[in-house]
Amino acid sequence: MKPIKIVLLINFVLLISSCKESTVVKEDVFLEFDKVEYFYKDISEENVFNLYDSKNKEDSIHFQLITSIYPDELDSNFKQKLKQFGYKQKSLTQVKKDSIKNIFNALKCTDKKAYGCLPIYRDVLFLYKENKLKGIIKIALDCHQTYSIGMNEKLEDLGLCSKEYKSLNKILR
Repeated sequence: MKPIKIVLLINFVLLISSCKESTVVKEDVFLEFDKVEYFYKDISEENVFNLYDSKNKEDSIHFQLITSIYPDELDSNFKQKLKQFGYKQKSLTQVKKDSIKNIFNALKCTDKKAYGCLPIYRDVLFLYKENKLKGIIKIALDCHQTYSIGMNEKLEDLGLCSKEYKSLNKILR
């Protein structure tokens, strides 16, 4: 009987120790930038799906722009495409820029929650270092997803936890 009790105790300890809300790891500074440009599009989910259902070529391009992992390389014309499809440039205070930098260079989740929704990238950040475009980050706050290009590599997700998305929502909206 003793071996069974030991096995049960070990299983219980393993079970309890694996019940963590989220695990985070400290990484080196990931995003080094000194200037941020912010673009935002106020569009409902219904209007995004209307773009999908449309047979119009411009609507199809618009749908891809707002929902897909595009661009796949740093594109200096991407800002013009955003403006063409109704994204507005918004200014951010230095405090907000610093907060954004802290969020992206903070602890990273290693076991974040998955959301089963279509990412709608309403928020786009252009990151510069010494006036040179270094990265673009598209953010889908509702689905807790990001897509970034530049910086160190192309990433479909920057490893943010739910609390970072909540902080970004407060900063950007």
